[in-house]
Amino acid sequence: MRTPVVLVAGQGDTDAVARELSRSAGTVLVRHTYDGQVVVRTVATASATSDWALELAHGCVTCTVRDDLLVLLRRLHRRSDVSRIVVQLMGWLEPEPVRWAIDNIRVCVGPGYIDGPASRDVCVDGVISCIDTATWLSQGVGEDTLDDGRTVAQVVVGQAELADVLVLTEPESTTLAVLRRLAPRARVTVGPDRIELALAHIEPDSPRGRAFSPYDPLLAGEPPLQADG
Repeated sequence: MRTPVVLVAGQGDTDAVARELSRSAGTVLVRHTYDGQVVVRTVATASATSDWALELAHGCVTCTVRDDLLVLLRRLHRRSDVSRIVVQLMGWLEPEPVRWAIDNIRVCVGPGYIDGPASRDVCVDGVISCIDTATWLSQGVGEDTLDDGRTVAQVVVGQAELADVLVLTEPESTTLAVLRRLAPRARVTVGPDRIELALAHIEPDSPRGRAFSPYDPLLAGEPPLQADG
């Protein structure tokens, strides 16, 4: 049986959501941070936390995180004390490329493992996007760009669009209406307290970070068509 993986992304309070998810027995939390020089991988369970500095692959932070994560997921799957893996993505990472990499990129772990993608051992069970209500809407319609050439709007919309659960920092009607139009199948909650309940009630056809197919229904989830949406 494959180990479920939950991806946590977004510009909202991802730390609070990750802490809440970590309370469940058997959950291990994985996060990567970058201080401008070194990428550090942190793996935390209820009983212990370990940090590991990583050498940059090709001078690329994203490549370093991806390559390390894919191997790590397969190794964590083998641990008897791990029943769920929560991956807290770096702030400007989108869940869709991570989901694609888990499903498709072949990795060589070492003796005892069959070469192949991480999806041999794990499956993406849910994607959570944490929304900063104070800034999300203005970012989503703005023209600011990131250092890598992506626009801020591209990232924040992408983080929300393919999420199964949206966690808002505060309730705000216009932002909520836009999010319901953008991600009609997503569960919506405010704050991290009900995050486990939301995950337990994800719709069967929710995207789980999977990019939409040309063959998907055009009005999947019957999104609301009011003016705010």
